[in-house]
Amino acid sequence: MTKDDESSPFPVPPGVDVNVPSAARIYDYLLGGAHSLAVDRQFGDKVLAIAPGVAWAARANREFVMRAAAALAREGFDQWIDCGCGLPAVGAVHEVVRHIVPDARVAYADNEAVAYAYGTMLVENLPHTIMLNGDVRHPDTWLDAPETQMLLDFDRPIVVVLAAVLHFIPDEDDPTTIMADIRGRLPHGSRLIVSHGCMDDNESATREVQALYRTSNNPGLSRNLEQFTAILTDAGYEITDPPGVTWVTDIYPEPDDPRSPDDGPRSVCYGAVCTVP
Repeated sequence: MTKDDESSPFPVPPGVDVNVPSAARIYDYLLGGAHSLAVDRQFGDKVLAIAPGVAWAARANREFVMRAAAALAREGFDQWIDCGCGLPAVGAVHEVVRHIVPDARVAYADNEAVAYAYGTMLVENLPHTIMLNGDVRHPDTWLDAPETQMLLDFDRPIVVVLAAVLHFIPDEDDPTTIMADIRGRLPHGSRLIVSHGCMDDNESATREVQALYRTSNNPGLSRNLEQFTAILTDAGYEITDPPGVTWVTDIYPEPDDPRSPDDGPRSVCYGAVCTVP
C-alpha cells in the first residue's frame, strides 16, 4: 500500500484512483467515518448540498441493519454473509450478532479496493470471520468462494445482508435475476436483510443526485416501492409480513424509541426482511 498525504489519512491500496469517488467511501463519510479520500468528502458535500438529509438517512439505514441483525440472531441464526459491506462501521454485523450468538460465523464481501483492504485488516484476528473480494452482481464470487464454503454450513440457514446495495445495480444488469441467483444458492429457511434507496417525493433532487453519482465509480438509481418489491417477489423471496416492504425506520422499531411520522420518508430508504422458501 502507498500513502497519499494530500488525499488520504490512511494507506491506499495500489491501483486505487484517488481522483475518482467511490460509493463505499462516500457512505463511510456520510456515516461520520474516517475511511474516505478527499475526493469522496468533496463528493459527499455536494450530495449534502442537494439533499441535506442524506447523512441522517445513511444512519437510519445502518440502524435498520443493526436492529434486523439483532432480531434474527435472537431467533438463533448463527451464519451470516454481508455482501457490499463497505468500510468498517460502528454496528458491523459481527459486532451486533455476537452479543447474542457469541460463536456466530460471519463472512463479509465487497469489491471496492479500500473496503476489501480494510475489511481484511479488520477481521484478520477475529475467529470465524472472513473478508472476501466479491461482487454482488456475481454471487459465485462470494457464495461459492472456497473460504465461504469452509466457513459456513450450506445445509443450514444463512442470513444474507444486502444493505443499500441494490440501487447500484442498473436495470440492464437485471437485478431480479441476480437476486434469484442468490436465492437459489441459499439453503431453505435462509433470510435476507435488504434495503434500497429511493427519493420518490423529490424528483428534482433525485435527478441531481443520480447525475452526480454517474461521475463516481458507482452510478446509482432510485426505485420506488413497487419496483423494489417486484425485484424481491419476482426473484422468489417470501417477504415477512408484517411489516412487509416499507421504510427502514418501521422495521423492528425499538419499543421506547419515539418516532415522527416523517421519519420514514426522511430515511429515503425502503427495507425488508425476506425468507428463502
